[in-house]
Amino acid sequence: MPPSFTGFAVFDLETTGLSIRRHDRIIEIGVVRFDEDFDLVEEWETLINPERDIGASEIHGLTASDLRDAPTFAELLVDIWHRFEGAIPVAHNLAFDRRFLLAEFQRAGVEIEQFDGLCTCKLVEELDLSTPSARLEDVCRSLGLPIGDAHSAGHDAKMAAEILKRIENPASLVEDLVPPSCPSLWKRGATPLGVTRQKARETPMRSALHTLARRVERESVSDGASRGQLDEYLLILDRVLDDRIIEEAEIEELSFFADECGIQPSELDTLHERYVSALAAAALGDGVVTDAERRDLYRVSDLLGVSRSKAESLLEVDQLPSEFETEDLSGLTVCFTGTSRCRIDGELLKRDQLEALAESFGLVPKRGVSKKLDLAVLADPDSMSGKAKKAREYGVRIMAERVFWRKLGIDVG
Repeated sequence: MPPSFTGFAVFDLETTGLSIRRHDRIIEIGVVRFDEDFDLVEEWETLINPERDIGASEIHGLTASDLRDAPTFAELLVDIWHRFEGAIPVAHNLAFDRRFLLAEFQRAGVEIEQFDGLCTCKLVEELDLSTPSARLEDVCRSLGLPIGDAHSAGHDAKMAAEILKRIENPASLVEDLVPPSCPSLWKRGATPLGVTRQKARETPMRSALHTLARRVERESVSDGASRGQLDEYLLILDRVLDDRIIEEAEIEELSFFADECGIQPSELDTLHERYVSALAAAALGDGVVTDAERRDLYRVSDLLGVSRSKAESLLEVDQLPSEFETEDLSGLTVCFTGTSRCRIDGELLKRDQLEALAESFGLVPKRGVSKKLDLAVLADPDSMSGKAKKAREYGVRIMAERVFWRKLGIDVG
């Protein structure tokens, strides 16, 4: 047994893709740390913001919104390394995960020497299993182990750890292995905290309009806003929420309009709740509220300062007024970016279907973003794709995909 050996670090990664050369990045890591006697020391996982497009959401189940507030790999250097120092790394596809891990450290300016470890994908050969493949889920199923949330780094690390524990005398396999070490990182303090999927999704976004009421004049020379002006405020708000992001300039626009029309601060909350109510009505239109529709409702509620519990209660109302209007977008050029999460008749829309459907409404699909583009439709509002970045840089009008279809009057799940 090597003198610095202190146990095993069973880990798993989720990445934006399969190729480091194509600049794919780590977006989630899960680590299960055992001591030399296989007693559990720690289970740790965190999301990682890759600062780029997140790749195939349909595989890893993550969205750019999930990663919006996650730390970058550079910010997690110490926390990650503390889970590996002195331990033999173990992964179900060690060569793949090791390659990505070393590349991320190098990108962050820290050179970690190439290290050896154990690959449970290869070790299962010793178990003489009748399994259709060496895939993690198939191996666990053959061993009668519980199947966690596949392609979730935390769950996959736990499943790989359970496989390792089924190997007879795994400690004998590490006699010639030297645990990796990086004193410069090990000497710095670490934290047990991480941003998990659950935490990212349960933590409300801070309301982007939290300062709006303070900006509206408390004493207006107007006698108060008319019903028409209140409706117009909602129309402006709807346009602001096209991309499901509220910029400082847009808050100024809303503040100026509210002040000019005499909309009182107390009325703003009512208007914002009315908007959320209309969105809930749209989601309830077909009688089924999908996970994507609920997440969109929560996002808008967060942005407007309406509690999620209130938004959820609106989904239980039998009848709500739907105030959204369609918009004539015919003649506009449009570019789609990201993998669609919208469904028609239960089927996810593919890129050619998106473009054909848009074309049937008179829009002109484009494959690239230029300064002349009229509309960029994002599958994920927080997308960090090259197309999304260009659209923001060029000032192109941006819409979240679900909003785009609603503008056209198309009901998507």
